Amino acid sequence: MSHTTYFEKARNVTVDNLTVIQQPKTQHIHCGQSSKSPLERLEEKIAPGALHNSDERCDAPKCHPETRVAVQGEILSWISRGDADARPKKIMWISGPAGSGKTAIAGSVAEACKEQGILAASFFFSSFSGSLDRRVKKCFVTTIAYQLRQHPALSHFGQRMLGHIDQDPAILDLRLGEQLEALILNPLREGYAKGAQDLVVPKVIVIDGLDECGPDTFTGKAWSFRVDRSPASEQREILFALKQAADDSTFPFRIIVSSRPERVISDFFSEEAKDITAEIFLDDKYDPDSDIALFLRSKFTEIRRIYNLPQSWPGDKAIQLLVEDASGQFIYAATIIRFVQEGPNPPPLQLDSALKLRPVVRGPGPFEPLDALYTYILKSSPDPQQAARWIWMTQAHIVHNPGYGGERRLPALFARQLLESTPGEAEHLLGNLRSLIRIPPPEDRTSPYVTYHKSMMDFIGDQTRSHTILVRADRTLRDSFEYAVLRVFMNKGPAIPLDTEWELDIFLDRFLAMDVVESLSKSRENYDESWWALRMLSRPDQRQNAMTRIYELIHVDCSLICRKQCRRWRKALLKECKSHGWNVPGRFSYLLDLIAGGDCKDRLGANQDEGPSQPLRFSMGSEQTASLQRLSKRPKLLLRIVNEIGEEAALEEKRVEPTDQTRVSVYRHPVLLARLATRMGCPPDWPGTTTSPRTPPIHPASETRNSFDSFKLDISCKFPGKPDRPFDLQLDLFPASW
Repeated sequence: MSHTTYFEKARNVTVDNLTVIQQPKTQHIHCGQSSKSPLERLEEKIAPGALHNSDERCDAPKCHPETRVAVQGEILSWISRGDADARPKKIMWISGPAGSGKTAIAGSVAEACKEQGILAASFFFSSFSGSLDRRVKKCFVTTIAYQLRQHPALSHFGQRMLGHIDQDPAILDLRLGEQLEALILNPLREGYAKGAQDLVVPKVIVIDGLDECGPDTFTGKAWSFRVDRSPASEQREILFALKQAADDSTFPFRIIVSSRPERVISDFFSEEAKDITAEIFLDDKYDPDSDIALFLRSKFTEIRRIYNLPQSWPGDKAIQLLVEDASGQFIYAATIIRFVQEGPNPPPLQLDSALKLRPVVRGPGPFEPLDALYTYILKSSPDPQQAARWIWMTQAHIVHNPGYGGERRLPALFARQLLESTPGEAEHLLGNLRSLIRIPPPEDRTSPYVTYHKSMMDFIGDQTRSHTILVRADRTLRDSFEYAVLRVFMNKGPAIPLDTEWELDIFLDRFLAMDVVESLSKSRENYDESWWALRMLSRPDQRQNAMTRIYELIHVDCSLICRKQCRRWRKALLKECKSHGWNVPGRFSYLLDLIAGGDCKDRLGANQDEGPSQPLRFSMGSEQTASLQRLSKRPKLLLRIVNEIGEEAALEEKRVEPTDQTRVSVYRHPVLLARLATRMGCPPDWPGTTTSPRTPPIHPASETRNSFDSFKLDISCKFPGKPDRPFDLQLDLFPASW
């Protein structure tokens, strides 16, 4: 009897809960839970940058001393004594227009509550954060739960919550409502049943910038299924999770939500959550003009001391004019101060320039003074239009590679390498704009460019407001980025050559970690695809996701016949991957490509009644039925591919290592199932609840396959004009444990 050695030459091997089941001609190997503790699992799913006191928010705005006293007092009174109201409310919504100080107020309130020991948790969203986790919802509940566990008065709650994670780690990947139930509400109910509710000391959870939460447009794996969602749908899911918590009698915390009055949020608080919501709108009721005047006087006093200016400067009249132009927007006042402090001229001249921007007759737009200020500052650049494009591109695009600290904005050094066409272009364009954008020093290799306020991006992105800057229509903001991306593909690197191979590798790692495939798909140029494939294979740990994204997404817009770019890139990738011993798709994958026709989610169920011929039918475990007329009109092509399926499956079976976790047969094949599930538009956890990632279409031969739940597919087709030649293909696929 022969013996199989699974760990030959292995070193530093750790295996937990190993079970080996041996049957005739079949071996199954299952590894149980990893050595990670529940707390370590939770820590992997939080957004540290979203906490009110995180290092990422070290420069976040806070209320200037002695300003916003009335509104802060009302909020703190509601937190401490709101239960005494005739009709107590569990949620407070703070809203107001852009630049009205919502984030500063939320940050100051969170800080005050922290000092008093009554802050339970906080989460500050930011659509232009350096961290993706602050722009999407995926870490929202887990971050709140983590902070509750950290509070000294909630240690027993934390133990119960970690117990739930230990029992079922998959709860960390569930929908928000189910995460909330498992991580927060259930542990609170268990404590309530034991009489522990009286021990709760913290009183409030602070959430800011809800309107800046958007969909996660990048999954990290191009072959994962996802449904396109709008920012409104993401925000609505968060709102309903908050209401779910507020409606639970065991949930002891008040919730503060700060946001712009976007429709989905406004409708929710005025309809579904009307009875449990108190509202504060930052209008003239809270006398913002007095607070803005106080802020300006304090800052001008600091400038006077630095520059040894006379006590009479700038004078009451100048401050009064600035307060009128601010129209309650603190961002206007803050930008004026930065403009005066950091401009190319002495502060008095800078202030005079700002005051001259005032229109003779004030228009109806609330942002007119702010737009005039932004326009004036941008025009101090030698090329205002290109400067605006640079600001947009550095803020709107991110790097996804976890090897560089997770999803984040483009580091300023990388942005310069990507966008510059001549040395020194960045300083030439942006040097005079330091009152609008934070510019890292040249020796800083990791920090990004950062705009001081989201209203800057609102201004650039709205052509009705920035039309005097973005006057030429030769290239849109999006086209500018695509031009820069395609220039790199053409040059095999940045326009300005880098000094060393090491620097080029770092640049390409970051470049390929961006969403570059959409730009590539639109191009009609020829590139050296083989060179790029070899470059990606030279550093597979950093670039494997990029290879898979290009392979999958370049095909999305193809119909029955692939586009030129798709054919060139796929051919190069498959050739080089195969030469390096990787597993690559074959004829069966081609069949699935034809079935899917690109984005199969939009085509399933379409064209049901077109043409006289019998369409292909697909019956899945979910009892969905779909048809595609197009493929049935190509009987010879279909027959040729179908006749080769069995041959390929058997061929691929020979390449499966004996240590593979999944049982293999001609019709039970893990790679075929992975392709089948993704190409049929199945979500990553369908039909089971496994949270492990799917095997990509191209991957190293040594990479472990994943197991799947049972899956059955019946394909039947009658060829047009030949009813006596029906074709039936049935695939029965089973998990490793069967």
